[in-house]
Amino acid sequence: MNDIFESVRDKYKKRNKILFNFDSHCLKELINIVSLQNHRTIIMWALDCANESIKLYNTIAKSDKILEETIQTCRYWAQGLVKMPLAKAKILECHRIAKNTDDIVIKSLAHAIGQAGSCVHTPKHAMGIVFYELTAIVHLKGIDDFETEVNNKIDYYKIRLDYWIQNIDNIEVAWAKFLK
Repeated sequence: MNDIFESVRDKYKKRNKILFNFDSHCLKELINIVSLQNHRTIIMWALDCANESIKLYNTIAKSDKILEETIQTCRYWAQGLVKMPLAKAKILECHRIAKNTDDIVIKSLAHAIGQAGSCVHTPKHAMGIVFYELTAIVHLKGIDDFETEVNNKIDYYKIRLDYWIQNIDNIEVAWAKFLK
């Protein structure tokens, strides 16, 4: 039987900082579906999923309002209500939170939230939320007990993506000019 998490286990043993990437077997279906979506769908999906990363962060660390502010600022950026430099500054604050901790779970979640916001700039960043959040889950649950939780999270990503695929044209959002 093919172990879909073999590469995760290998990266964990090597102490890699990120345990998932575009070659991760367990993410092939999700990556394929994401690759077929338009930029607006990806933005709504990633910013939506970031809320769960923030909730998880807040359960294990001191609540940090910059994470929520980053996602809200990036929503405004996608709507053309703020300019990229403000959003970029917020995103960099998330990455600064990650840089300033030795806790791999906190580090991974802060990066996940920053990557979700960055997808407004370019859709490829959206998978960053997946790579980093799943990395956090593996470290939180432990290398021997992560599979169920990671599979559940991957299913969650697919469900939320399907929601945005079905509803992107039904929401009333005034998109920024660069997203029209």
